[in-house]
Amino acid sequence: MKTIHAFPIVIVLLASFCHAQLRGAVEGGGRGPFAVSAPATTFTDTFTTGDGTGVANGNLHGNQVEVGTAVWQAEAAYFYSATNRAENDSTRLPLTSVDSRIAYLNTPLAAGEAITVEADVSPPFGNAAANVWTAIGVANNPAALSGSGFFNAGVGQVWILLAKDGSWNAFANATAIALGSGAAGTAPGFVVGMNHLKLQYDAATNKASAWINGTQVLTDVSLGAFTPVITATGFQTFRKEQAAVDNFSVTFGQNSQPTPVQTTFGDVVSGAGAPNAAGADSGADFDLLKRGGFLAENGNLIFPGQLLIGTGGVTLSPNNYMGLWKHDGVSLKLLARSGNDAPETGGTAAKWDVLPTVPAINDSGEVTFLASLVVSGASTPPTTVDNDTGLWSELGSTGLGILMREGDTIPNLSPLQVGGFASGCFATAHTSASTGEAAFAVTMKNGSADTAILRASITSPAVTAVGVVVRENTAMPGVAGEQFANLASTYSDALRMDSAGNLCFVALSKTGRESIWYQPASPAGSTAVKAFIAGTAATGDTAPGTGATFKNIKSPSMGSAGTICFRGFLNANGDNTSGKKGDGIWRGSVAGGFQCILRAGDDNTNRPGLGLPAGAKVGNLWHSWLTNANHGAWKGWLDVNGNGTSSTTDGDVNAIYTDLSGTMTLALKVGDAAPGIGGATFSGFDLPVVGGTEQMAFLGTVTGGGTTSANNKGVWRSAANGGALSLVLRAGDTMTTTQGVKTISNVDFPGSNTTDRRWEQPVMDSTGRLLVYVTFVGGATTQVLVP
Repeated sequence: MKTIHAFPIVIVLLASFCHAQLRGAVEGGGRGPFAVSAPATTFTDTFTTGDGTGVANGNLHGNQVEVGTAVWQAEAAYFYSATNRAENDSTRLPLTSVDSRIAYLNTPLAAGEAITVEADVSPPFGNAAANVWTAIGVANNPAALSGSGFFNAGVGQVWILLAKDGSWNAFANATAIALGSGAAGTAPGFVVGMNHLKLQYDAATNKASAWINGTQVLTDVSLGAFTPVITATGFQTFRKEQAAVDNFSVTFGQNSQPTPVQTTFGDVVSGAGAPNAAGADSGADFDLLKRGGFLAENGNLIFPGQLLIGTGGVTLSPNNYMGLWKHDGVSLKLLARSGNDAPETGGTAAKWDVLPTVPAINDSGEVTFLASLVVSGASTPPTTVDNDTGLWSELGSTGLGILMREGDTIPNLSPLQVGGFASGCFATAHTSASTGEAAFAVTMKNGSADTAILRASITSPAVTAVGVVVRENTAMPGVAGEQFANLASTYSDALRMDSAGNLCFVALSKTGRESIWYQPASPAGSTAVKAFIAGTAATGDTAPGTGATFKNIKSPSMGSAGTICFRGFLNANGDNTSGKKGDGIWRGSVAGGFQCILRAGDDNTNRPGLGLPAGAKVGNLWHSWLTNANHGAWKGWLDVNGNGTSSTTDGDVNAIYTDLSGTMTLALKVGDAAPGIGGATFSGFDLPVVGGTEQMAFLGTVTGGGTTSANNKGVWRSAANGGALSLVLRAGDTMTTTQGVKTISNVDFPGSNTTDRRWEQPVMDSTGRLLVYVTFVGGATTQVLVP
């Protein structure tokens, strides 16, 4: 173990709320991993906003953190300097003295809760001494934090240090308990520069875990008889030269470590026990799970999976190995299983056959899915190839019921029947405790082969009305000479609905023109109205704010109150005669009008706040989702040289733009430093997802920083209101499961690596928690909840 020298100055961060207020925020709701509860309390400081970082000899004392209601406290002699940055950029906090920073949370950590502190840190590489370091940790009794800081008996509780030679040590009870260590050069991904440290303590288990540059170096290490008392959290440096701290974050609350979805008797991972419809052990084990898992705004979740054949009576034929499992805020239960009775299919129920890999869930946690039934004469009525598919939903809050089934007569169009459903593309809304709305695309039979979009209204427990929204081969309202084409195609069956039941969808005309349509929820039976239709320069609708006309229109998303957002391509007219401003993102409503919120060719002048590099412009864009506050995040190109093209041959790179803060801005680009992996930069990322408290998350890949193909992929999430990014889960991480400690080989979201996004992608709840599909080394799979 290294010899330790420490005589730091003290800095304390005070929480500006009382004990009772914090307890209420942390303990709101239940304690299960899926309880609907208030989000964990978070403090974040990137040292870029309101802290005077650019002022030479500025004093950190009294500055409030950027996220959270906490204030830095420091002795008056503590300064930081804008001129002593060395390798550090202007957004990092360079240190100018032998000192310590402690963030103080005005209450001890309660039983059952956890705390996580993390930061990007640079040890004092410019100091000639060998034994110099930077540390993060949790402490007690801020008034006693003087001299040695974390080393003081009764003060240092749990902490980890990283030395300039790449060695590390972790301690509890000052230095009385050695939790782990690494020799020179053994810190994972160690670079001469910024490295990411993360430390977590779980009061429920009295165990500590730690990560360096995303790799776990301590996994649930017991602190034995020592029980920490935690009132302060922060960082400390021994010596100063080239030392720096960035992206300091504290999360104070429960369930702060990513873990597999929990059952009442274990966790969800291949080989572990699977629950039955009551949430008890079914006797069968999970086999492979599927990536189509979704997390609702209210914390409920749904995921598909398979059971291990040969366990608990599971067989391949007859098929009873496919299932859907739902967590309803109380426990995980089986919702549907192949071979089990399908609700509302007759006096003698039909049996489910093939279940979907992509179920749907709305904001209120109600599940809807398309499934097939076993063809059999034993059911009443008999199940045949003409009635063996259906659409089931929990709308109405009385459990699963059937919305429509193949062979059902379509109201007001008798004798026409439902001949089939588009491939799982439908939209639903929970409009009250006992009512809901659903829309879905179908093909017809028994007199017509037309396609149509239908809307079903539900008043518990029954479907009370079904109406035709639009039908193939009928006139497009307000578009002379045009009729609707196939409405169950891969283009047009992507339906969107907000929480009030307002509906939007795209459709093709018989001549191939693309369009967006809107049907309000009220009054019932309202006619669908055109938002925009694309076409030639002469026939396409004018794109707001451009003078140009729409050439193509792609799948929309919906936020709230009828707000629609979509990606459009323009003809070479209006202000796009050069063809260099030919696509963008439009947002608005049919009633209130639309605006272009981001467009190829935008720069810092015409769209203040973008924060593009000098000379750069926005390049071509993709579409994505909106939050319920009608903000979003969009992947696109960054046209680095501003020449109006998007191409890697010009040095252009992919980027993510977001207005989650209220202002459209460039959030990151390929080549930017990847938070949480010291020395690594982003090499690519998937389309972002949004939710939480105006947050985004994305799958990203990195290069550099000692990464390899085994650990170069991860999930990053922003802080509230589009704040600082942090790495939350990474390939190469280890995770403790009921099947033992496993290493993650891949992380994924449903619909990744696609740009059409036919299904909505709710994988983040209202508190910012994420549901991530994980594959472990060896092939086992799981669904992981990231708090």
